[in-house]
Amino acid sequence: MARTKNLIIGGVVLIVLAGAAWLTTYKGDTKQSNGVTDPAMADPAPQSGYRAPAFALGALDSDKVVKLADLQGKPVVVNFWASWCGPCRSETPDLQATYEKYRDQVNFFAINLTSQDDLKNANKFLQELQISVPVLKDVDGAAQLAYKVNSVPTTFVIDRKGVVRERREGALTKIQMDGMVQRTIAAQKS
Repeated sequence: MARTKNLIIGGVVLIVLAGAAWLTTYKGDTKQSNGVTDPAMADPAPQSGYRAPAFALGALDSDKVVKLADLQGKPVVVNFWASWCGPCRSETPDLQATYEKYRDQVNFFAINLTSQDDLKNANKFLQELQISVPVLKDVDGAAQLAYKVNSVPTTFVIDRKGVVRERREGALTKIQMDGMVQRTIAAQKS
């Protein structure tokens, strides 16, 4: 009986140690050499203060590939959407208006969840709403996975250094979008 108890305790200790080793190896270390956590070095769900995941996505209307790394130097608004999404439909005119107002100061991209959407429907959606915001295709869902987008629409504002300044899930109004963009532009000047 005592031997069985010792085997069970030993097994539990082994599992705990294996779990700790796995977390240390695969979770990553976000500590700088001085022991302070640097959020820009971590890889959690992209949120304010963390480095935006890289992407290289094809444009919906051309063979052009857009890479986030090529956009540094100017803030970027990234909006994940799908044609079947009702809140996306209600938000898109406000996204278009915000794009028209700030497109000289900020890069805007609407990323279609092409892995879950139909391109015919996506094009129809854009034509019906008369959208000129540049649209990128997430054909394999890699950007959606990297940005941990679980619902659409989800919008990110990324500063000129590639750090997420804001992450918002759900449909946004023109006033909310305007505020997000203005805060990021103002932060760039300071």
